[in-house]
Amino acid sequence: MKNPTEKSKKKRSRSKEDKAKQMENILEGCLKLIREKGFFGFEMRALAKHIGMSKANLYNYVSSKRELWIAVRIRTMREFKAGIENTAFSNGEDNSLEVLKKVGRFVFDFAAEDSNRWKLMTSTRPPDPPIKDGKPFIGEIEKGYKSSQVLDVIFKILQDGYSKGQIQNLDMKLVGFYLYSIVLGVTYLEYDILTDDIVRDSEFHEDLKFDKEKLRELAFSQMEMLLQKK
Repeated sequence: MKNPTEKSKKKRSRSKEDKAKQMENILEGCLKLIREKGFFGFEMRALAKHIGMSKANLYNYVSSKRELWIAVRIRTMREFKAGIENTAFSNGEDNSLEVLKKVGRFVFDFAAEDSNRWKLMTSTRPPDPPIKDGKPFIGEIEKGYKSSQVLDVIFKILQDGYSKGQIQNLDMKLVGFYLYSIVLGVTYLEYDILTDDIVRDSEFHEDLKFDKEKLRELAFSQMEMLLQKK
């Protein structure tokens, strides 16, 4: 006969697994809506309907849309960090410029994959916290949240490259800010151009055809000039 304590532990374990799966389902559904509408383009009720959950049950997992923003940002920043780490040093023989190009290309592609997700990571501010009993309410997810920025991840990658000897004789902060500003500027320019009605109708506006690869290579050539001056 099984010990009641063991049964209780297994039940709690299954409950944690089920909760984690449901939270993953919520985040996946949220990311789909963000891609389609942007973070502020839908309400919690719409998300609940999208994933087949009651609004009341949704609030058992995220206490507010602010917490939803935080949960999604934690997830996307984790994916971004893992991807950029796997990309930057995939070849130990790369020189400083090649490492920086790899970082830049990864960020370009990550941003282009979902521009609304990228905006959430770089410029969209979270909703204000809900007010309860006259005070801002801080949910459980936010209590354990430590903010991380795209620039922080890039700095960390450059520092790792310096430690491994793959990035040499460079001012890490200068290059980090420069790379970040190039990537941020180009990705937002790409978004603005590609979502403009005139450019999308480029069949009738040949002079406005947009080649994003040429724009990216121009950015890399500017970065190469910076490195050659060091």
